[in-house]
Amino acid sequence: MVPCGTTTCFVEFLDFIGSAKDKGVEAAKGLFKNYQNLPYRIFAFAPAKKVELETTKALLNEEPVIGLGEFDHFTYSSENAESMEAMACAKVAGGLVNGHWGLTTLSDNDLNIIPAIGANNNHDVWNSDDIAKSLRYGFATQIKFGVGKV
Repeated sequence: MVPCGTTTCFVEFLDFIGSAKDKGVEAAKGLFKNYQNLPYRIFAFAPAKKVELETTKALLNEEPVIGLGEFDHFTYSSENAESMEAMACAKVAGGLVNGHWGLTTLSDNDLNIIPAIGANNNHDVWNSDDIAKSLRYGFATQIKFGVGKV
């Protein structure tokens, strides 16, 4: 990574923490132990799904976590109280909320609600329509290379 010019990585560790179950916080501490000694910077997102709310809350207080990741549109549309509480905790801590939704499948109303509740970016874009719609609604966008045509 470094020889190719990578200086910073934004990482989600949802599957890792989900596999660790009740030892998720301890596992994250081990994963990021001495992260500041790496030749690049790491910023991480606590999982917004597939883990217990208490685990997410605890991870939001760990280094190098800077916010909540994998916040998807089904969370608010199904009125999932735990996910909304996780988002509130991330926002109170001054963190970012990294979204996960296929934009071309969402209504204009949904796309107006998402930033209103705090998500400001979307990493689940797969094609030029998703990119254009994401930018039109003001979401920062990460493109998934090697997984589809962009």
